[in-house]
Amino acid sequence: NVPAGLDAFIREKGIACYFIEDGFLRSNRPNAARTPPLSLAFDRQRPYFDSRGPSDLEVLLESHDFSADPALLQRARDGIRLIVEGGLSKYNMASPLTLSSVLGPKTRPRILVIGQVEDDASIRYGCDRTMTNNDLVRIAAEENPDADIIYKPHPDVLNGVRQAQSNPADVEHLCRVLRENVPLAQSFETVDKAYAITSLGGFEALMRNIPLTVLGCPFYAGWGLT
Repeated sequence: NVPAGLDAFIREKGIACYFIEDGFLRSNRPNAARTPPLSLAFDRQRPYFDSRGPSDLEVLLESHDFSADPALLQRARDGIRLIVEGGLSKYNMASPLTLSSVLGPKTRPRILVIGQVEDDASIRYGCDRTMTNNDLVRIAAEENPDADIIYKPHPDVLNGVRQAQSNPADVEHLCRVLRENVPLAQSFETVDKAYAITSLGGFEALMRNIPLTVLGCPFYAGWGLT
């Protein structure tokens, strides 16, 4: 958050200003829980989740000549492979649970709805209208009437670190609410499609080649991926 008047002050004084946000690998715990982050993202223009203008990340993606940088592309492929094969996610935990062990044999297409903290800045600055997790579930159910809709609330909400703005029970007739501690990385297994508002979980689905629908404007939308 930028206090009122700070933008003009730093421009007037020529002060370098960076936005700092948790990185894409946050913790080896299932939620933030005020633990030190494993990685940080620094951006001079705005946090990567703020869709109201360009970020350093988006400018880099749009302007860098990746075709002339094969070593970087190989590093990216290796990074994706390590993340996927290692079962890594933004939040991590050791758990014997998988989606299949909780849900049983798959009989229909499975749609994963990735819940978020609904008053989070990534939704406030990443959507052009008010959006809740329940809205996301309803759209996923409407667009996939013959599928099993699996709704995974955000781990900070499940663990009581952050407060839910919509009640999962209100959409339980449309979906299976995944309250068990299945890590997000394992929640992608056997999934045919995913839905997100602006969640980094949507980016993680793309890294696993899962088709994704987004309702907001996260940094990874608008490139032909979603």
